[in-house]
Amino acid sequence: PLVYQVIDGRLVIVASMGGSPRNPPWFHNLVKNPKVMVEKDGESFMANAVVTEGEDRSYLYEKVCEVLPAFKDYQARTSRVIPVVELKRVG
Repeated sequence: PLVYQVIDGRLVIVASMGGSPRNPPWFHNLVKNPKVMVEKDGESFMANAVVTEGEDRSYLYEKVCEVLPAFKDYQARTSRVIPVVELKRVG
């Protein structure tokens, strides 16, 4: 299970790993194989995992931090840019 947020109708997850200096292993799996099965609110559906970039990533990360302030601390603990992944429903 991962913490997720719906931002502007977009389902996003964050590869924070608590501010670790490395991305979590699951993130590397998503990059290698972006087709995923999502189970949310009693529903299952296929999605494509898309790593957001630039201003879009920054916007989404800030929105996550508004609801989950601990994520600001996670970014402060690491020099890496914590990835934000959008799960885009297929079909």
